[in-house]
Amino acid sequence: MLAMLTALAGVAMTGPARLETIGLFSGAVRLFAQTEVEQQQAGQDTTQWQGSLAGYLLQIAAAGQHPHLAAALADQPQPARDDPGRDPARDQPVFDRAVTRILTGLLPPVQPPRYEPPTAPGYLAWCLP
Repeated sequence: MLAMLTALAGVAMTGPARLETIGLFSGAVRLFAQTEVEQQQAGQDTTQWQGSLAGYLLQIAAAGQHPHLAAALADQPQPARDDPGRDPARDQPVFDRAVTRILTGLLPPVQPPRYEPPTAPGYLAWCLP
C-alpha cells in the first residue's frame, strides 16, 4: 500500500480518496487473480471458461427477462483490424483493458499546465514592431 500511496502522491486527490482508490484497485486485481486460480482448479483454461460463461449469459439473455443484458451482449461491433475507427483497446488482454478502465475512472483527469504569460516589464516591447 505504501508504494501505491507514493505513486498517488502527486495526484490531486484527498487522502481518503487515495485510500478508496487503492482499495478498489486492489479488489479488482484480487478478483482477476481469484478467478484465474478457480479456473485452474476447475481444470479450465481461459478460453474454456470464457466460452462457458458466454453460453450461460446468452442463455439468460435469450429467456427475455433481462433486456439490458441482451442489449449489452448484442452490442459487439467487429470492425476490421485495419479500420481507423477500431478501438485499439479491444486487442489488449482483458486484464489490461479492465485495469485501464478502472484507473481512468478512479483517478481525476490530468490537467495540462496552465500557461502564464510573462509579466516582466517591457516583455512585449521587443516583440512588437
